[in-house]
Amino acid sequence: MSRTKNKEIRKKKSSNGGGRRLPVGGPALVPAMESALAPELRQLETKILSLSIEEATAVLAAIPAISADLAACISRLARTCAEHNQVEKGAGLVAWGLAAVPDDPRLLVAGGLVQAKAGNVQFAVDCFEAALQREPENIEALSNLADLLIGSNQWSFAIPFLVRLQDLLPDNALVFRFLGTAYIKMNQFEKAFVTFRRCLEIEPGSLEALINIGVCLRQLRRYEEAEQMFRKALRRSPNHPELHNSLAWLYSDLLDYEKAVIHAERACALQPENINFLYCYGYLLRRYNRRAEAREMFRRALGINPADSVARFGYAELILAEGQLQEGLAYYESRFDVMQSWLSGPWPVWDGRQPAGKTLFVQHEQGVGDTIQFCRYLPLLHQAGARIVFSCQPSLVSLVGRLAGIDLLCPADAIDYSHLRADAQISLLSLMGVFGTTMETIPADCPYLFADPELVARFGRLLSPTDKYKVGIVWAGNPKQAEDHNRSLHLRQLAPLAELREEVQLYSLQMGDAAGQVEQDGPSLGLIDLSPHIASFDDTAALMAHMDLIVSVCTSTIHLAGALGRPAVALLHSAADWRWFLDRRDSPWYPTMRLIRQPAPRQWQPVLTELIQYIRERIGR
Repeated sequence: MSRTKNKEIRKKKSSNGGGRRLPVGGPALVPAMESALAPELRQLETKILSLSIEEATAVLAAIPAISADLAACISRLARTCAEHNQVEKGAGLVAWGLAAVPDDPRLLVAGGLVQAKAGNVQFAVDCFEAALQREPENIEALSNLADLLIGSNQWSFAIPFLVRLQDLLPDNALVFRFLGTAYIKMNQFEKAFVTFRRCLEIEPGSLEALINIGVCLRQLRRYEEAEQMFRKALRRSPNHPELHNSLAWLYSDLLDYEKAVIHAERACALQPENINFLYCYGYLLRRYNRRAEAREMFRRALGINPADSVARFGYAELILAEGQLQEGLAYYESRFDVMQSWLSGPWPVWDGRQPAGKTLFVQHEQGVGDTIQFCRYLPLLHQAGARIVFSCQPSLVSLVGRLAGIDLLCPADAIDYSHLRADAQISLLSLMGVFGTTMETIPADCPYLFADPELVARFGRLLSPTDKYKVGIVWAGNPKQAEDHNRSLHLRQLAPLAELREEVQLYSLQMGDAAGQVEQDGPSLGLIDLSPHIASFDDTAALMAHMDLIVSVCTSTIHLAGALGRPAVALLHSAADWRWFLDRRDSPWYPTMRLIRQPAPRQWQPVLTELIQYIRERIGR
């Protein structure tokens, strides 16, 4: 699987146009030949496929006049050759033409088409970009360049060219369809929504636009509107497989797994070879704890295409949760393509061999919690003799800066690659595979992160003394995270904890919008809000030093508590992330942590009952 952006091209699922290409060609794009075209050129057009490149260029060389006619003719000749798989001849014609008429955009576009036909993607991209430098509004160059990038799964880099096409072709629904799809791929759902609305204005009967508007509404958490849009589309096309797949994801978000599974099964029945549909069905079966059936779905997908990133990713998450780390981590390398996130440095990807003496650039990935959990591998890499340059989220620089074994720490938003020196690069989570991690060898030497002693002392003076058992709580994660509707609670759902008020003092370590719930629902819990004193993870770490126990849902806070070696309880939903494994009350990553899981989707009450009992056990009751 690719872990770097395809440097030879450019340094969530939706319907993508049914395989149709962007609008290219036509009289406006390939200039018509002038009436005064030399007879030799007209004759050459009729027999180009039977001539060798030497014969063709000999005819061209014999023509004394060099004009725009020549560039237009050679462009057509090269296209004809490409269409008939005579790419070497076509490339030779373009090269000859550019020597005669340098930098002509028509020849550069023709060269791009020939090179694309030959599979020389980088050369094709260079040709189209050169054409755009000379003629920025060349629709054919824009269209073909966007096509190449999309075909190489480089949707983010296709967006600027699609936007330019949108401005040039404001009534072309296909351009809006591809642009909307690109926005969806990049999780830019507001922009995608507006784009598909415009597409629907151009083509009021477009079922694809209706479905993708529903996809955007679902991602924007406008669930009722999304369901209405999908139902409207379903009345028009009850057997549309993409529509059933979209409904499956919608009902998954709404935690209505029975309906979700019905629609996922229907989508797969209608289009049994669609890997994205098989992934959705497998994902839902896994969430329903029907793991054997989920395994069958992922294996079916892998049977269709063993290299498919989506199929590999789904299978990876399934077997990683079962503790099959070595096999699972190999499949998990597919995450780069699935998440559209790649290594961004200019160096080769490290193969994991012979670290001694090498300078290795290690790049963070995914969320803050992932960085906190997996930065434990950096000291091991340093001990193996490597010099470590680590890029991490700016919010973690101060905290991670106290981690042993980092030679140079770079905030991810301020990296100047031209001034960095490294032999190779690797993504942080890929270090699990480099070290051959198994369930028995998970590095669990905690703490490996440490609070700032000065902040610990300062907060010690701030907090009022109490004889009660001090519990810091976090009940919600980042609402933008895809699984947040599953993992997060509302503070009012913690109301049962009020029965512990006489022995327990609760402190809110909650940040973000959910912190605003304290004003209304905190008093009944006797909750002390510490969020006004928290400006960084350093502050949170220092406050945790004063807690007897930290209780949190699956968010960065729980990883911080574990990395600090603090006693902690993780409140997990019924199909928690693979890193928590299956049916465990302990975590091999964090020895001081207790795991409490939902027995089924939406069932937080049993979790709170077990939490109350666990706290009572800790305080000796």
